[in-house]
Amino acid sequence: MVKNKNAFTLIELLVVISIIALLVSILMPALSHARKQAQRTLCYSNQRQCAMVCHMYANDNLDWVPQGNIHPDEDTPEYWNETNFASCLSICEDYDIDQNHAICGDWMKKIDEFFYEPPKTDDGFYLGGTSIGFIYYGRRYDRPGTTFSPVMQNGKTYRSISKTSDGNSKISSPTLLACYHWDTISTGGSWGAKIPHLQSGSARYLPPETEELPEIQGLAIGLLDTSTKWVKWDELSWFEQNESVRMYYSSW
Repeated sequence: MVKNKNAFTLIELLVVISIIALLVSILMPALSHARKQAQRTLCYSNQRQCAMVCHMYANDNLDWVPQGNIHPDEDTPEYWNETNFASCLSICEDYDIDQNHAICGDWMKKIDEFFYEPPKTDDGFYLGGTSIGFIYYGRRYDRPGTTFSPVMQNGKTYRSISKTSDGNSKISSPTLLACYHWDTISTGGSWGAKIPHLQSGSARYLPPETEELPEIQGLAIGLLDTSTKWVKWDELSWFEQNESVRMYYSSW
């Protein structure tokens, strides 16, 4: 007499596999969304700390926020690789801010790869060595009529935050910090682009020969009042310097 054995039939096995595949297909987007939210949360936290330090600095310096232009003379135009928050890190060292605070969460996992400009973009004049953090918009070189004047989409010169007491009439935007993002691809420039928060969930450097920007989610933005927000890509504004480098900020 043959005894019955407990075992899956082929049909039952296929059903189990199908159920697992269905669960995975449901869970993967949720996990990906959770990971992206975690990266944004890190950006919010770091930007808030950096913005609070800017206010602490202003309290000690007659309401002036840290100098965004790293040149000692405000009349000296800044170059694109000096618009990063690293340009004022030396000023903020006394306030316990380090590179880990001043970095977009999307770049953190690639910090070793992107701490220096790729060799092909280091032409001996623009120096390279830009750390991947946040772009800092305080006290920029924003005088009109010069090569490096930041020109907005409406043709006017971008006016940056100089003091924490600056009202709407004095500045073009309340943006104090933004996730490190710039591109010359949009203008046909020769330096490429660095882009965080892509739909793929990773940050990328795009070489100059790239024809168009990939699909971008948006940027985390730190504001003058130390609040933070997420701005979708199609809701961001931009300005250009030297008719080449384009950077992005939150309009009112």
